[in-house]
Amino acid sequence: GPDVVAAAYDGLGQALARTGDVKSASDSFDQAARTQPANAGVRYFNEAATFYNVYEENGKRDPSMAEAAEAAAEKAIAAQPTNANAYYIKAECLAARMNASGGRYVAPPGLVEACHKYMELGTPGPRMDDVKEILAKMNQPVAVRSRK
Repeated sequence: GPDVVAAAYDGLGQALARTGDVKSASDSFDQAARTQPANAGVRYFNEAATFYNVYEENGKRDPSMAEAAEAAAEKAIAAQPTNANAYYIKAECLAARMNASGGRYVAPPGLVEACHKYMELGTPGPRMDDVKEILAKMNQPVAVRSRK
């Protein structure tokens, strides 16, 4: 059924990402999402996580993998806006593009928002600490909204 086909495209996308073929990998994840639209958010998150993991494993030397992870995180967020980890990947990829200007770090557009959304949706732990560190680096106030 469609779930088996989607899983196959997902697996192919993961394998292609590891070879460095961002375009083919992304196309494969897109096909997985189209094959099983109800799980598109999961497929796009897998894409984001795969590209981000390759980026991390390569010692963060390949900015194209970070760009691919960020683009996939955007797709995952659009398909499933409550996936905290998609915001985390987006924030980490954007944070890698921060630059110093006038003695302080300047955030690329969307970074602060991604951090705040992760803090709203995420669970306490190492990732929450990472996101707080990103915000602290920009001298942004860190306020975690409690979920009730």
